[in-house]
Parts: sequence; structure tokens; C-alpha cells
Amino acid sequence: MVLTDTISKTRPVDADGVCPECDYNLTGATTDRCPWCGWRIDPDQIISSSDTGPNTRRLATLALALALGTGSLLTVTFLMGRAQTLGLLDGVTVLAVVMAGVGHLALAFLALRAVGRWPMPQRELGHVFRFVACLSVVCAIAGAFRVLNMPPRGPTAGAVMVSSAFEFTLYVVLFSFPGWTLFGLTLASFRGRPGSTPPRRVMSSDCDAVCDAGPPFVVDVFGRYALVQVTQQWEGRLWSVPTEQADQIAQRWQDALVRAEQTGALLFNGELVRLNGFGPTAQSLHLSLAPTCFRDFVGTNLAVATATEPVDPELLANPIGVSAIVRTSDGYLALGRRSQRVVHHGGRLHLFGGMLEPADKTVEGICDPFASVQRELHEELGVDREAIGDVVLVGLARDTSIVQPEFIFEAELSLSRAALKLYFDASSEGGEHTAIEFVYDEPDTVMQFLLGASLITPVAQAGLLLHGRHEWGEPWYERTCWMCYGALPSNRNT
Repeated sequence: MVLTDTISKTRPVDADGVCPECDYNLTGATTDRCPWCGWRIDPDQIISSSDTGPNTRRLATLALALALGTGSLLTVTFLMGRAQTLGLLDGVTVLAVVMAGVGHLALAFLALRAVGRWPMPQRELGHVFRFVACLSVVCAIAGAFRVLNMPPRGPTAGAVMVSSAFEFTLYVVLFSFPGWTLFGLTLASFRGRPGSTPPRRVMSSDCDAVCDAGPPFVVDVFGRYALVQVTQQWEGRLWSVPTEQADQIAQRWQDALVRAEQTGALLFNGELVRLNGFGPTAQSLHLSLAPTCFRDFVGTNLAVATATEPVDPELLANPIGVSAIVRTSDGYLALGRRSQRVVHHGGRLHLFGGMLEPADKTVEGICDPFASVQRELHEELGVDREAIGDVVLVGLARDTSIVQPEFIFEAELSLSRAALKLYFDASSEGGEHTAIEFVYDEPDTVMQFLLGASLITPVAQAGLLLHGRHEWGEPWYERTCWMCYGALPSNRNT
């Protein structure tokens, strides 16, 4: 996955290992930066940080953990076979040794499998092993208290009395030894410090001010809506503004045409659909729509990004964007790297999609945003329409810089990540996106991606967060928002 400050269509990096800066697993990375910390991938450094041969330390840990685990369990079996009675504190002592022994054998099994991956990157699993080791030591100390009340033994062969305090110390050392060795081997076997946390989001310079003030998007609607749950009222009259505002729009459009000719940007006018208003409930979403055009979008919404004073929402073209969280059949979410030729957010990761057009009207005169997003996915990804499965509307968000309403969908594909990459590469020449990038659809991975990702559009951030809110619940959504922005997004409908 990841984040490039310059846009180029390059061969994917063949990464197989962990990032030396943050220990993120880079296996399967498709571009040249780590998705967590943004480190530019150097395959030579990855290879040098992940031993692909028979690592001596791994083999030593394997042998030691196997010997200690087997020895601990055999010792417990032998002692229990000789014991006539077993008190409560004796049972606690046995539990201490058994926990440590089983922990050693589990660690030996992991070390056996970790060829070329040493130390192992599973930080959370390391926390579990350390907890078991500490619990084993505590149980060993607690079990040894039974000898404190025993009378001294002696005299011994050396005429030295063996006090209960000495025997207590001996018991503690003997039966806590497996726990201490498990703790030490765990520290040497897993990457990272206990309790280490991922870095805060690394934002591009032009987003710093926005993110310092909170999330760069607003959530207007949150829910799950099928096509039959979305109703609409179509206003036949074209959206219009006062004459003075219309003259400003015309001038901004002419300026944009000049810049596009100079830079080779993609810019042409076309009919779009304006969102006049909306009314969400738990079971339905009602839309009020009207005609607008791309020229008016450039002359109003895009101008808001550089405006120094608040703009009346009624004076914005507000064409409806349609974007989709695309999920492959093998569990990856796909995003596109926008071309520098687009008029806004060039070079950033964005969801695949476009804008709702009057051409998306059905024969009944209904403007169908579901059909619109399917059309956009077919055009931008190059996939057959049959490969696009269920499409569900999951929210409405607005980029706070341009205040444009964006319908966010979830779309299931019948294609794997590798197959989708082939389709995209064959159809992306001269398009709106120059590369396709992936993040595994799993809560910790998506959270880490959002924390470490730079150059990602506000709509893409909103889409990933809304997807996570549906899939993994409100706690994940709120925790990730607080970690990324230090605040929750504003919203009208929860």
C-alpha cells in the first residue's frame, strides 16, 4: 500500500518482510511506502532486517524453549507422582510451572514456524506470553509461602540449620525459574516494546491546518440503504444564483480552462445533479434534487477551498459525488491514486467513483445513484458489470474544504486483489487514477493505515471510517477518530 509524494506509474515493490522503522508487515505491499509510518520501501533493507536463512538466534530460542517446556512438564509429572497429598498452595505451585511449561512449548512452536521472520512481528501475541510468564512467577511465589510455617530442618550434614526462610527462597527460585525464562525468551522473540503505540497521522503540509481543527470531513447521514429505501423529489428548474455570483462563476471557469490548457488537466463541462436537501430516517432516505453542471461546481465549491470568508450554502452548486468502498473477494479494500490531471485532490488516494448525472435517470424518471456508482466502477476499474456484486449506500459525507456532498457506497467484487490489479492496469491509461492500492479489510490494519497514511482525500478517510463503523462497531469508529483527529466528525444523523 502506500503513500507517494510524487505520482508515477511504477512497478509494484516486491516487499516480503517487515518495515525496519515501525515493524509493520510489508508482505504484499503494492507501492513504495510503508502504510503505517510512510517509510520509503528499500527491499535491501527489508531483507537485511528479516533473516531468510536458518537464523541462529531463532534456532537457539527454539531449542531452549523446547527443552525448558519439556523439562518443566516432566518435572511436574514426576513430583506429582511421588506426592501423597496435594494442598492448595501445592496446586498453585504446580499451576505456575505448568503455565510456564506450556508457554515455552507454544513459543517453541512459533519459533519453528517463523522461518525468515525473526524476531517475530506479532506484538500483541508477545504481550500474551509476557502476561503468562508474569502470572507464572506470581503463582510460584504464592505457592512457596507454605514452607514459611514449617519448622527448621537440621542439622544437615554440614551441621547447618536449614531455616524456613532459606527454603522459601529456594522454592521461589526453583519454581519461578520457568516463568522468568519464558519472560526473557519472549522479549527476545517478538518485535517492539511492550505497550508501544502506533505513530499519529502524518499529514501532508496542505492538510495540517484542517486536521489541527479536527476531521477534514462532516458526516451528514449514516446508515445502510438499499435502492428501494431511497426516494427522491426532482426539482425541474436549473439551480441559479444572483447575476453577480453568476459572473464570478463564469470568470472562474475561464481561468480554470486556461490553467487546464497549460497543465494538461482534464476539464470539460457536463450536466450534473445538485443535492438541494435530504431527509434521513432509520429505514429510508429522501432526496431533493435539481440540475446543475460541472462549470458551476468549479466556480463555487472548488472556490470555497481558498475562500477567506464563510460562503452561503445556497450559493454552491453542490453536485452529488458517488464513491465506493470496493472490497475484493479475498478481503482487500481498493483505493485509487488520483492523477495530477484532475482539477482537485490530484496525487491523493481516493475512493473510486464520480458524480451523479441526469443520464443516470431510469425510465421512470428516477435518478439512480446506485446505477451511477456501478457505471463509475465499470469505467474506472475496467471490470465487467457482472463482477460488481451487491452495492449498498452507507452514508453521506462532505469534504470540509469544498463542502461537496458525497454518497459513499460499499461494493463487493467477485474478483481477487490480483485479478482487479490486472483489470485496472489494462484500463487506466489516461484515466483519473494512475495506480490502485490496497489495504486489508481488518480493523487493526485499517486503523493503522488511517493513522499512518498521508495524501489521502477527506472523502476516502470518511469512507474507510464509515465502513469500519458498520463492520466493527461504534467503539472502533470513535477510537480511530480520536486517534487520527483528536475529535469526532460533526454529524446530523447517527
